[in-house]
Amino acid sequence: MAHLLYDDYAHHPVEIVTTLKSAREQFPNRHIVVAFHPHLRSRTEALFDDFAAAFVDADEILLAPIFVAREEPDSEISSEMLAAKIRERGERATAFGSLQEIGKYLIENAHADDLVITMGAGDIYTIMEQLLTA
Repeated sequence: MAHLLYDDYAHHPVEIVTTLKSAREQFPNRHIVVAFHPHLRSRTEALFDDFAAAFVDADEILLAPIFVAREEPDSEISSEMLAAKIRERGERATAFGSLQEIGKYLIENAHADDLVITMGAGDIYTIMEQLLTA
């Protein structure tokens, strides 16, 4: 696998924007694929529109289920809802049921010249382990 792989702790919209802007500037001709693990239901809900707008410099956004950490799961907000909002902005976003599903998708669909970035405060980095052992 010859992809460029990066992992970033970004889990707030401002951090996401900053990371992706830097990646786009550094690699202007690369197809940028972001696997994002929203961290906390309450943060995702409170900053929903900001999250939806944060991925403008990505070519494809893959969303993991919300990492609830210290909170209870809540059906009022989901990665599926965030993916739909991102798609309303004209961007390519897909919600997945698990980190393993995202890893499998990347193994099967990523191209050699892609820049793959995992983002989030949860265990999204485990996708990199899947890619490196594929």
